[in-house]
Amino acid sequence: MTEQDLIACLPMYDWPEVRPATDALWAAMASAFARHGIDAPAALDRETPREDAWAAPTLVLGQTCGLPYMRSLRGRATLLGSPIYDLPDAEPGDYYSVIVARADDPAATLADFRGRQVAFNGADSQSGYAALQVVVAPLAENGQFFSAGLTTGTHRRSAAAVAEGRADIAALDAVSWQLLLDHDSVAGGLKIIATTPMSPGLPYITSLAGASRQAALNAALAEAIDDLDPANRRALRIEGFRPRAEQDYAILPERLVAAVKSGYPALS
Repeated sequence: MTEQDLIACLPMYDWPEVRPATDALWAAMASAFARHGIDAPAALDRETPREDAWAAPTLVLGQTCGLPYMRSLRGRATLLGSPIYDLPDAEPGDYYSVIVARADDPAATLADFRGRQVAFNGADSQSGYAALQVVVAPLAENGQFFSAGLTTGTHRRSAAAVAEGRADIAALDAVSWQLLLDHDSVAGGLKIIATTPMSPGLPYITSLAGASRQAALNAALAEAIDDLDPANRRALRIEGFRPRAEQDYAILPERLVAAVKSGYPALS
C-alpha cells in the first residue's frame, strides 16, 4: 500500500472559512502519526464521498456522526474517540443540538411549532434529525407533530432555510451553531428555543485495526491537538481529545428506538 492509497477526511466541520485551520490540524495529526510509526497521506481527501471514505480499508482517519457509526460502521471501522470542543455547558467530548427558529417568530417553545415545517440536514443525522425526533416524541399526536420536512444536506443550509422562511425550525449541532455565530450573519436572524440532551461527540474512526494501532492513533491524536497553535484551535473551537468506547454511543440508537416505540417514527 502506498501513501497515495491512504485516505484521511475530516468533513464534518470543514467550512470554507476554517479550511486553513482544518488543514493545519491535519498537518499536526500527520506529524504525530509519523512519530508513532503510522503512515498517513500528505493531505486531506475532499473528493471521495464521505460514506465511501468511512468504510474504506485504507482509511487512516475520518470523522463521522455517532448514529451512522452505530448503524452501519460497527464492524467495518474502528472507533477512536471524539474531539473536545469549546461548547457552553458540555462535558469534555460531548455535544448537543440547539433548536432554532426565526428570531421574529412569536412561537417561544417547542410545543408552539406543532403543524409547522422542519428543516434537517439528513435523516441519518444524529444532531439534525434523531436528536430532534427524540425531544419531539412526547409532543407528537397520532405519530405526527410537524406538517412537513425539508432535507437541506447541511446544518448551515438548514439554518438558512429557517432564516429565509422556507422552514420554521431546525436542530443544529452545537459546533455548527458556534461556527455560524463566528462566520455567518444568518445566525443573527435566529433564536434558540430549546436544546437536546447531551450526546457523545462526533467520533474519529479508522479502518479496522487492532488494539495496539488503536492506542497509537489515540495517543497521536491527543498530541496533535495539543500541538496545534492557539489561533487554529480557536478557529476550530477544538480543545482536546477524548478516547471513547463503543458503549458510549449505544445511547443514540436506544433513544431513537424509544421515540419510535412511543409512536413517533419520523420527524414528518
